[in-house]
Amino acid sequence: MSRTAPEVIGRMREPIQQALHAAVATLDDQRMQLIASYQLGWCDRDGNPVSAGGGKAIRPTLAVMSAQAGGGTVEDGLAAAAAVELVHNFSLLHDDVMDRDLERRHRPTGWAVYGEGQAILAGNAMLTCAIEVVAGDGSVGYPEFAPYDAISVGAAAPDVPAKLIDQLCESGRLVIPVGTRNDQSLMVVTKQGGAPNSRVATQCRFVPLRGAEGWR
Repeated sequence: MSRTAPEVIGRMREPIQQALHAAVATLDDQRMQLIASYQLGWCDRDGNPVSAGGGKAIRPTLAVMSAQAGGGTVEDGLAAAAAVELVHNFSLLHDDVMDRDLERRHRPTGWAVYGEGQAILAGNAMLTCAIEVVAGDGSVGYPEFAPYDAISVGAAAPDVPAKLIDQLCESGRLVIPVGTRNDQSLMVVTKQGGAPNSRVATQCRFVPLRGAEGWR
């Protein structure tokens, strides 16, 4: 039995909103969470919940339907759905600043409420969040296809991530910058007898590794 577009969107709204809430909750800065929540229509300027809603949700619904059309489930499409909606609202936050728009969805725009700088930063945070939702946490590796002969990390961690060591095969090597945010040692770690054996190759400076096994 076929469904109308409003019926499909209505059926998808709750799981999509749950995925979006989970994504926004990962933002480290509470101010960025507030502005993102306001932009998405979940709260007023002070963070009090509202029921106005944040839009028609056509884009994220199409993302979920695309996953289903390819043989996947609703759950398979939720990460892409959340990312699409985050990117869309990132662009709206920035567009409103550039166009000097004072109202969107029948209430003041983000920059009009929180200021230009905060709105721009919140938009950037939403874009970064979208990327992380789709790409996942790279600091924990990719255990589904482990073990690996070699792992190379292009960002600096405070310590050698234990989860990456676990994903090496015997005699496998991990190359990773380890140290502070500003100065690091390029470590070469070899797994021998199930235990790591480390040496310093050189001093270096890389951008920080974000995630559970990196810098938060």
